[in-house]
Amino acid sequence: MDLCSLYTSTPHRGGMEATAQALGRLELDSKLSDFVLQLLELVLSCNYFTFGNDSYANLYMAKFEEEFVYPHPLFKSVAVWFRYIDDVFFLWNGSEANLLYFKADLNRIVPSIKFTLEHDASSIHFLDVQVNKIDNGLCFDLFRKPTHKVAFLQANSFHAASMIRSLPFSQLLRVRRIVSQ
Repeated sequence: MDLCSLYTSTPHRGGMEATAQALGRLELDSKLSDFVLQLLELVLSCNYFTFGNDSYANLYMAKFEEEFVYPHPLFKSVAVWFRYIDDVFFLWNGSEANLLYFKADLNRIVPSIKFTLEHDASSIHFLDVQVNKIDNGLCFDLFRKPTHKVAFLQANSFHAASMIRSLPFSQLLRVRRIVSQ
């Protein structure tokens, strides 16, 4: 499952509430927390911006999960649930009809938060991992999008020599970490 345009769709009020909760867990001085929230409100209401590796949308989605996903009556059909920012991997033990209803129901909660869903009984990809069901277990392989172009960094490029030397090691390490067979 994937969230459509999470960074630009995060409702400001909900994001502010999630940020306030996160600041509360840090047990900061209330004046400092109030100041951070005032600055966040100023940034959100007076600017157009793009989020990079920021955690604002992630905080909001954690709050969304706690309030709406985990308590959902159909969540009992979820064996495992992993979210990486706006991508979700989960194993479903219920019917396909209930899965589609679960997704549709989540999409009704906050108008700007919409999930898309790709599902299959035996094989699915999540980020750059292909997950296949084999007997009573799972096996993992590398996944490449259909638009992937096999491109190599030329040794005579202007990249640092240490980076060029590290590429074979890092690619083999990626294979070792992901591929199960």
